[in-house]
Amino acid sequence: KCLQCHREGRDIIVYGKLITKGDGLVQGLLKYVWSGFVIECPYHGEIYRSRKHWYGNNEPKDVTRVEVIHVWPGEDNSRLASDVTPRKFIELIVFAGSYLSAPTKMITEMVADQVAPSYWIPNKDVHKCSSCDLQFGSDFSKHHCR
Repeated sequence: KCLQCHREGRDIIVYGKLITKGDGLVQGLLKYVWSGFVIECPYHGEIYRSRKHWYGNNEPKDVTRVEVIHVWPGEDNSRLASDVTPRKFIELIVFAGSYLSAPTKMITEMVADQVAPSYWIPNKDVHKCSSCDLQFGSDFSKHHCR
């Protein structure tokens, strides 16, 4: 639920989505690839974007209020079922997006090299950790020891 709406006395349920209400399909998918999924409130607009900043992003829990709903046999669960299909679609896109993460990572490292101070060794030239001699690969971050 939208935390701000809850504070204002409204009970508004929000979900993580790929595209905001105002974006077209192509524009929304491009935003998703670059900036991640979005949580949008009908009253407050976009309240969360998973990769909005290069670092220091908030968590969804900072703008939403989690409510656990127990589902018991024999009860009307039609309200809950509406969330299943979009969630499966998002999981499918995230799974497919993992194949796109390598090019995105390459672009991110290239940009990071451009904005880094001139005395830093470029990321592409760093192959092992200078502190612990761990060889870098796809599993380890270049800055895991910091």
